[in-house]
Amino acid sequence: MVAILVLVMAAIHAEAATIRVEQDGSGDFTEISTGILAAAPGDTVRIGAGWYQQSVPLSTGGNTEETYAAVVVDSLTIVGEGRDDVIIGPAEPDFTLQGPWGFALLQGVVTHVRIESVTVVNVKRAIEASGSVVATDLAIRDCESGFFFTFAFGLRVTNVETDRVRFPVLGGSQASDIVIRDSVFRSCEQRGVSLTNGASGVVIDGCELVDCAVILSFGSSATMQATAVLGEASVALFNGSRLEMNNCIVGSGFGNLEITGNSEISGANNVFRGGSVQTIRLSGPMSTATITNSHIFRVDGSPVVVAEAYRSEPVQIDLRGNWWGTTNADSLRAWIIDGDDLSNPPFFEELAEVLFEPFALGPVSGNSESMGTFKARFRD
Repeated sequence: MVAILVLVMAAIHAEAATIRVEQDGSGDFTEISTGILAAAPGDTVRIGAGWYQQSVPLSTGGNTEETYAAVVVDSLTIVGEGRDDVIIGPAEPDFTLQGPWGFALLQGVVTHVRIESVTVVNVKRAIEASGSVVATDLAIRDCESGFFFTFAFGLRVTNVETDRVRFPVLGGSQASDIVIRDSVFRSCEQRGVSLTNGASGVVIDGCELVDCAVILSFGSSATMQATAVLGEASVALFNGSRLEMNNCIVGSGFGNLEITGNSEISGANNVFRGGSVQTIRLSGPMSTATITNSHIFRVDGSPVVVAEAYRSEPVQIDLRGNWWGTTNADSLRAWIIDGDDLSNPPFFEELAEVLFEPFALGPVSGNSESMGTFKARFRD
C-alpha cells in the first residue's frame, strides 16, 4: 500500500511541474516556445522579466506562421512575472499576411490553456485561440487582433487592456460560452469587439470601450451589462443578431445603436447620449427594439430614432417608458423618423412605427444609480 501511495504522489508531482523561462539563463530555458515544448499537460510555465523576441514556425489550421509562444502542449498554465515586466513580440509592428502571432494553440492537440500577466505587442494576432483559453491580467498593444478564434468554447477574458488593437476580440463560426469581463479596450480605429457566424453565449460585463465598437453579425447573440461604449464608436447588430443590454452607457460618435437585417435589441436601465447623425437607427424589414427605463438623448440637430426600410409588413418598435430629455410630446415626435415620415407612395410604403408614449417625464429610476457606478469606474 505504501509503495502504491508513493507512486501516486510521484505521478501527481510529475503532472504539476513548474518550468522556468529566464532570459539571463538562471531558469530551465531562455526561450518561451522551448520551455512550452518541454512541458507536460498540467505543468506551469513561468516567464521571467524581459522582452522576448524569439519566434518559431508553427503549423496549425492549415497555416504556418511565425509564433512567439507556440502552445503545443495541452492544459498548461503560462504565467509571466508581471504584466509590465514580460513583453512578447517583435520590436516593430509586423502584420505580414496572417502572421506573426503571439500565443497560438496547436489545433487538434491543445484544448485548454491559461495565460496570465504578460504583454503582447506588434503582432498580427496576439492570441490565436481554438478550444478554451483563460486569459487574465494581460496587455495587448499595436496588434491587428487581440483574441482571434473560431469554434472556440469557454473563452474567458478578464482584466485585459488593449490599446491600438483593431479587433480586441474577433471570432465566430459558432463559438460559444465566451465571457469578457472587467477589461478596457481603446483606440480600435472604429472597429472593436466583433463576433460573427452564430457566436452564442457571449457575456460582456463591466468593460470600457473607448473608440471601440461592439459588433454582432450573422446570427450571433450576446448579453452586455455594466459596460460603457464611448468615443467614436457604437453598438451594431447585423444579419439576425440579438443583444440584451442592461445598465450600459453608449455615447457620442455618429450614432449609439445600429440595428439592421432582422436583428433584435432589448434591455433596460441604459443611457444613450446621442450621436451626430442619430442616436438609434433601425433598418428593416423586421429589426426590432424593446428598450425601457432608459435615458435616450439626442445631439442638437439630429434625430433621436430613425426607423427605415420596413416595407414587408408592419413592425412596432417599443421604446416606451424612457426619459428623452423633454416633457413635450410634439418635440419628441418630431425627433423620431419612422413610417409616417418616410413613406413615398406609389413606389413603396414604410411600415415601421416607433412607440414612445407613455414616456417618462424625468430621469427614470435605476439610472441615477448606474450613472454613479460608472462615474466611479470609468473616465468620461
